[in-house]
Amino acid sequence: MKPVIVLSHFFPFPSKVGAEKRVSFIVKTLSSLTEVVLIAQGNDLSDVEEAKKYCSDAYLIKCRGNGFFSKIFNRLKEPFTFFPASGRHLNIADFRKKLYSLRGKYDGAVLWLEAIWLMDILKKNEKREIVLDQHNLDSLVLKKRSLNSPFPLNILFNLDFLKQKRFEKKHFKKARRIFVVSLDDKEKHKEIYGLKNVKTIPNVVDIEMYPLLLPNTQKRTLVMTGDFGYEPNFEGLTYFVKNVLPEIKERIKDIRLLVAGKRSKNLKIEDGGVVLYGEFDEPQEVYKEAFLSIAPILTGGGSRYKIIESLAFGIPVVSTKEGAEGLDLKEEDGLFIADTPEDYANKIINIFKNAELNKRAGMNGRKAITEKFSFQAVAENFKREIIEILN
Repeated sequence: MKPVIVLSHFFPFPSKVGAEKRVSFIVKTLSSLTEVVLIAQGNDLSDVEEAKKYCSDAYLIKCRGNGFFSKIFNRLKEPFTFFPASGRHLNIADFRKKLYSLRGKYDGAVLWLEAIWLMDILKKNEKREIVLDQHNLDSLVLKKRSLNSPFPLNILFNLDFLKQKRFEKKHFKKARRIFVVSLDDKEKHKEIYGLKNVKTIPNVVDIEMYPLLLPNTQKRTLVMTGDFGYEPNFEGLTYFVKNVLPEIKERIKDIRLLVAGKRSKNLKIEDGGVVLYGEFDEPQEVYKEAFLSIAPILTGGGSRYKIIESLAFGIPVVSTKEGAEGLDLKEEDGLFIADTPEDYANKIINIFKNAELNKRAGMNGRKAITEKFSFQAVAENFKREIIEILN
């Protein structure tokens, strides 16, 4: 089989947030079938040695400067560049230099790109086959953000949306195969761009790594996890703290919201009911505290790892409709949908007061994840797709 060069805009080892876990799963599955080389952007905490357990070589691309003044400068030059704003963190020059330094047997390798922005790395005369793990349509995420934002931010996000859509239209046709996380995203790619080479590989978890915890009704703790440098997570958390949490605090004494994950420790939230946990090594350290988890996402696409992980532990989830997109799960599977702040608060309070409902929803959630979103359930189908490409 042909070797594969995986290009990722983040280093997937260690795997702490959803997108990292997806790329880690892809690398491990690819490595069980053929030789894999990983080129990924990361920082000093990236575990290159762990990556080399699965890859013949793993190369770390240093991140671009992301300080305050860098962000201001990048925003100021935004109207004068065609490259999408959501990909401006990429160190394109170093990626390209490393990719094209690999010669010989890699001249016939398949290029596996973790995001469409990485298409900019490739030379115009690139002849190798390209596979794109697109997750979801970034342009639609930006469109939603534009519609939900006040003036003048809506103008800025609309510009981001238009540039992203132009970039997608130009580059999607270069990929032999595109993978997305849900049937909803597959249909959107077909509807908007007429793409017929799109396949679904859902976000998955290794269920054997998730002990069954079930809701902890003694702690009175809600949990929200994620990377809070990612705008949809911060936006959703702000919405929940401002519009939903006050009502819950009035009706459940000593309720608290535990916020955990990347960039959570330094959030500026002045609410005595919110605990900023910071990063965690293992998700069970956080979820063992919870009687319920939340996914109050207002914009975004794909499917939420925070929901899949919570249900894998047997902890039910209350989500917005947008947060539950891409997941074929219902209330009987432990995923409850709330359309308004009042509905959100009422569902959480009702679940808290009904311990039997909570436990049953947790058990059903664990069963649904095992059947639909576990490594074991997805890996064989994914391997068949890979073999078709590599042969």
